Amino acid sequence: MNYLLDTNTVIYLLNDRLATALPAGRHGVSVITEIELLSFPGLQPDEEQRIRAFLAAADRVAITDAVRDQTVALRRLYRLKLRMRSSRLAQSLKMPCCSVMTAS
Repeated sequence: MNYLLDTNTVIYLLNDRLATALPAGRHGVSVITEIELLSFPGLQPDEEQRIRAFLAAADRVAITDAVRDQTVALRRLYRLKLRMRSSRLAQSLKMPCCSVMTAS
């Protein structure tokens, strides 16, 4: 996987609202993004189908102890709410596998 996409990026992508196309490469999402996408209140069946189709093609990143610990430290440091789409948090995460992509 080359790029880890946050929730907003996936929403923009699925709604054709990205300012620029995603770079070529393998794209993935975290389990948190998957949960956020699928638990949106009022999600219509056709929207869920598009989300599930996207998720089936994307790589999945589980939450490791290291990611959890770094997120806790960053939340304390910057007093962030637990939202992976926060650009400050996304820019601060050091993902050894890939670049973090966020849209806001």
